[in-house]
Amino acid sequence: MATLTRAKDSNCPLFGVRVPFNENVLPTYCDILRQYIFTHNNTSSTSSGISNKSRALLTITYAQMHKTLPTAARECDRWGLSDRSAAAVSSALLQDLGIVTENDTASVIDRSKIRRERQKCRSKLQSDGRKNLVL
Repeated sequence: MATLTRAKDSNCPLFGVRVPFNENVLPTYCDILRQYIFTHNNTSSTSSGISNKSRALLTITYAQMHKTLPTAARECDRWGLSDRSAAAVSSALLQDLGIVTENDTASVIDRSKIRRERQKCRSKLQSDGRKNLVL
């Protein structure tokens, strides 16, 4: 179990002087904030104990799927599937194929993606002068 050491007393304008944590009692938000303020005030950004290589590993990255799904949107319209059911079936298929895993969820298809693709496909409908619409 990690122990917190007290280098020097610092007077916080909100909470007063820091007190050491009691091992038998869980720390409160006040105690945690005191420790944070003490640590933040007494360390610089370069000497916080985390190397630049470790910082790079700790950054959060977001992946997005930028592929279009015109065939899926057209088939959902053809068979009358709702956006929600089409997204559920599509994501389940990707999960079965191993494209979507617990660690890599960038390729998940949600109902908004299906809805946007349907709108794109429907905007491509053109008229040939007759009363019916053709692709």
